[in-house]
Amino acid sequence: MKKPDKVLVQRVGLYLTIAIAGLALLLGAYCLIAQRSVLAAIQNLWIALVFALIASAAAAVRDHRADAE
Repeated sequence: MKKPDKVLVQRVGLYLTIAIAGLALLLGAYCLIAQRSVLAAIQNLWIALVFALIASAAAAVRDHRADAE
């Protein structure tokens, strides 16, 4: 198996960091509006959070491949 490129790892890390920051803001706003605790919100929205992180990593890999061409 080929070792991942350093630039790819950095790009995935950047995309995931941005996604986590955005999701944290969204989760905070949801908790304030719905007057729920963070744990209750995560229990209800965990699958959406996982899909958002997967989509972010996939977008980073896609963009890296597009730049490599």
